[in-house]
Amino acid sequence: SKEELFNTYDEVPQITLAISIKNKCRLDVEEWLGVENVTKSGNEYFAITKQFLSDELINRLLGFGDGINIISPPQVKDAVKQKLLSAIKNYQ
Repeated sequence: SKEELFNTYDEVPQITLAISIKNKCRLDVEEWLGVENVTKSGNEYFAITKQFLSDELINRLLGFGDGINIISPPQVKDAVKQKLLSAIKNYQ
């Protein structure tokens, strides 16, 4: 039911994600978050949005590779870092 679906989301913490975006990734991030959520400052782009903290979010962020940098929150930064470190181990 719809109610169950919403209850599932209630249990997933919402975070405020802040990222800086390199120009090579800007269009992809705009497509994901909406052009209205990406702002230019100097020669860099930034986005701040509310997101559900989930594996899906971490994987999405990983998909941008070095095209983005997570500014906050720290737990998202750490989760991405841990996944990258474990991926590196696969190739050592």
